[in-house]
This record gives sequence, structure tokens and C-alpha cells, in this order.
Amino acid sequence: LRRAFDDLVTLCEYDNETRRLLRLSLPFTASALIEAVAENVVVAIISNYIGTNAVAAYAVVDLILEVSTEFTMGVVDSESTLCSQAVGAGNNFLAGQYVQLCSFLYVLAQLPFMVLWSIFVYDIMIWLDFDHTTAQMGQSFAR
Repeated sequence: LRRAFDDLVTLCEYDNETRRLLRLSLPFTASALIEAVAENVVVAIISNYIGTNAVAAYAVVDLILEVSTEFTMGVVDSESTLCSQAVGAGNNFLAGQYVQLCSFLYVLAQLPFMVLWSIFVYDIMIWLDFDHTTAQMGQSFAR
């Protein structure tokens, strides 16, 4: 147990590699923070101008769409890995092929979800016990 703790302390030492990781993580952290702030601003604007029912509809539809998008984000994640390797190997043509193929696969995988949600968001919101007006707003947001 002591050896495991010593190995953990060795891994956590602040060295050159740790500095590089922290320096590289700053843009990603800033990007996530800006995205969260922007989404909250959108919710505040919708709430202010349209009302709380519209915010509820927007939030539920956004949640439904985000969950289905996460199923297809594996294609995008694999694209970033494959393109990085292709560019690192000096094969820009292959990187371009990866971008085209992954973009096509992402759109192809999203099409069934787009059709599904444009038809069934109203029913899902009724099932979640929203009133008909809010469910209609959600259906229009989904389309």
C-alpha cells in the first residue's frame, strides 16, 4: 500500500510534463466555460422574451436532442484522433478523406434521429406531463 501511495505521489509531481498538460488544457477549459455561459444566456433570453413555458419546452427538447447526438459523437471523436495521426504522419490527403467520411457518417447517423424527434417530441412531452401548449412549443423547437 505504501508503494502504491509513493507511485501516486511520483505521478502527481509538478514537472515539465504537468506544465505542458495544464497549458494545453486551458483552451479546452475556456471553451467549455464559454459554451456553458452562452447556453445560459440563451435560456435567459428565451425566458425573458417568451416566458417560462417556452424555457421548459426548450430545455426538454435540448436535452432530448443532446442525448441522441451523444450516440453519434463517436464518429466526431474518432475523426479528431484519425486526422491527428494522419497529419502527424504527413498524409494530408488521408486526413481530408477522414474528414469527408466522418462528416458523411455523422450526417447519415443523425438523419433517423432528426426524423424521429420532428415527429415524436410532442408525444414525449405529453408523456412527461407537460400541457399541450408547452408540448406544441417543444415540437416547433424540435423542427
